[in-house]
Amino acid sequence: LCAENGVDGRVIGDPATSMPMGPQTPDTLSNLLAEIVRTDGGLLFDMRGSVGLIYRTRTSLYNQDPALEVDWEQLSPPSLPVLDDKNTRNDVTVRRRNGSSARAVRETGPLNVQDPAADPQGVGRYDTQVDVNPASDALLPDLAGWYLALGTVDEQRFPAVTVDLDRSPELAAAAAAVDVGDLIVVNDLPADVSPDPVRLIVLGSEETIGSHRRTITFNCAPASVYDVAVYDESRYASKRTYRHSSSGPITTTQTGITFRSDVPWVTDPDQFPFDIMVSGERMTVTAIGTAVQESDGEFRQLWTVIRSVNGVVKSHPVGVTVQLAEPPRYAL
Repeated sequence: LCAENGVDGRVIGDPATSMPMGPQTPDTLSNLLAEIVRTDGGLLFDMRGSVGLIYRTRTSLYNQDPALEVDWEQLSPPSLPVLDDKNTRNDVTVRRRNGSSARAVRETGPLNVQDPAADPQGVGRYDTQVDVNPASDALLPDLAGWYLALGTVDEQRFPAVTVDLDRSPELAAAAAAVDVGDLIVVNDLPADVSPDPVRLIVLGSEETIGSHRRTITFNCAPASVYDVAVYDESRYASKRTYRHSSSGPITTTQTGITFRSDVPWVTDPDQFPFDIMVSGERMTVTAIGTAVQESDGEFRQLWTVIRSVNGVVKSHPVGVTVQLAEPPRYAL
């Protein structure tokens, strides 16, 4: 398209792994490019230092190594998280040009469509429609599911992160090299902001250079949706969350905890360690004992853990839910 219209264009990522497009219809260049972006889910942006366009494929955003890591003290305002519903979409319909449509709805779990009065994890219905042009109708359910995942990321949003290069001049080269679609990580945040590092995908940036001042502000989105599963490498949770057994609450220092789940968890020593989250406290699991099936069909296992890995020290009541700290997503 760019070549046909005399525009310098470049692709980051392997085009062969991008979403196959349907028939190209007569339209403006901008509309056709926007259709590609909606269908593949990548990012389109201007070249640096010359007139032209760059398209970064969705798959090139997956499972990246950080292009920049900074500590919280190396940032300047505005860098605070925002709790809002700007990007929430829990009822998604994707529609193919001259074809059919598919719908994906988050009925349960975080940011679901239920009334908050009926379900504490519900936020009400946020619906949207996305016009796409994949090669076949068979691809529509996957596209709907992907857009639903993008719209139900259950974490704080950091719309802008400003790196103070006067305070940390050693970051100047790495920060200036960060481009759209790159991953940046913010470490050592205050406990009241986040006990864990914040991982962000860069959507744009603005550099400010004064007589005695230099900052770069990155516009960002959560990166977790792009942390996708890798076959034979990623760990998956049970289809249900786990709960603490009825033996009693969890103390702040307890390292042997009994959990119940609908399927037995792995006991192979080669599969450890891995991290779990329990009401904001991150724990590292170093071993899981033999599963014992209860009368209700669920399995009870003793988990050996290292407590307060992220600095959160707390006790937990009976019935607390347990999840993988970094659950993988299915890629589109």
